[in-house]
Formats: sequence, C-alpha cells, structure tokens
Amino acid sequence: MLALGKCVFATVLVAAVALTVANAAPLQARLSRNDEPAFCRSLDCPRFTVVNRTDTYEVRHYSASQWARTQVESANYTTATAIGFQRLFSYISGANVDVKHIPMTAPVTVQVYPGSGPYCKSTFTVSFMVPFAFQPNPPKPASKDVYIESEPAHTTYVTSFPGFAKEKDDIGHAEALAQALTKDNIAFNSTVYYTAGYDSPYQLFNRHNEVWFYAPGATQE
Repeated sequence: MLALGKCVFATVLVAAVALTVANAAPLQARLSRNDEPAFCRSLDCPRFTVVNRTDTYEVRHYSASQWARTQVESANYTTATAIGFQRLFSYISGANVDVKHIPMTAPVTVQVYPGSGPYCKSTFTVSFMVPFAFQPNPPKPASKDVYIESEPAHTTYVTSFPGFAKEKDDIGHAEALAQALTKDNIAFNSTVYYTAGYDSPYQLFNRHNEVWFYAPGATQE
C-alpha cells in the first residue's frame, strides 16, 4: 500500500499486464477539439483516448504535447501549488521573450514527488499545457524558474471526484486508485502521483478533479 500521506512511498510491485481491464468497454474515437469533455470548460485540454473504463478508474492514452512547468520544493502542498501557479500565470500573461499573452488551458497539473523523511520537503512540479496554437514552438519563458517540456504519448490511470479538492482528498483518492490498480494486477509508476484541477475558484458547482498514475515508460507516437 502506498504511504501517500507521508514523505515516502512504499514500493508497489505488480506484474505488467495488457491494458484490457475486466468488465470495461473500449471507446473507439479519439477526442478532437470540438468534442472535448465538458470538464475542460471550453479550454484547450491534452488530447486523449479512453482505452478502458472501470467503476473506479479510466485508462487513457494521451497524445504527445508540450507543457510549461515549474518546480517548487516545499513541505506544504497548498503553498507549493500557489507559488507554482503564480509563476506559470506570469508566463502566460506576458513574462516570456515574445511578451505574448497565452490563453489558459486545462487542467493545472501537479506532480507530487515525496521526499525521503517524515519532515522533509517534497518536490512539486506544477504545469500548464501549452495551447495548441502555440505548439510546437511556444514562447521561451523569461524566468529561469519556468521551462517548456515535451511530454511523449503515454498511458495514464485516472480517478475523478467533485468538489473543492484539498490535499487530504487527493491523497485519499490516490491511495484508492493505487489499491484498485494493484487489485487488477495493473503495472503503474508508484514513485509519483499527479493531481489535475480543471476549475477556477469561482466555479462553485459541478467541479471536476482528477488524480493520475502513469503507466511505466512512455512511447512516442
């Protein structure tokens, strides 16, 4: 079981299996810009195909994409995400070498890499996807704290939940997702997990949050 509420992950050893999940029906069509999920709020979202779905999670294949990222070392998730969000918001607001205003995208993701002790700082990587109109050559960030990274095509295991997500909610859903994947004998990268938020603070209802684990490795399309 993953000790996600602490700074250390327990090692999860599961066998690699095919992506077929019992009692899950495949969805054939890849999402296009015009039929993105409603939770994208009409913003550019990373494109994905739902490969399989269970009562607990989805198996998604994401296309390659580019992201603006920043890393924050902190012992506090809320503090780290606030710092990271502000850096990236400055970048899309014109703090780039072209002084361009870049549209917001969804979701805001946070990669959580726990530290190695009970009172340690964790590494949080906060990311905005680069809008499709600015890929594959987005403006270079003006700040040394922000960088652009290409993410290859990959498979992700996703669980979703509503409401205003707090750190304890993300941890609880990550633990539940890890348990479900382990039960289904699905291999996943247990060293890090990701949170994905799709809504502004002003979205009071029908909020959508996700927690992700990545499948081992990634393949270029």
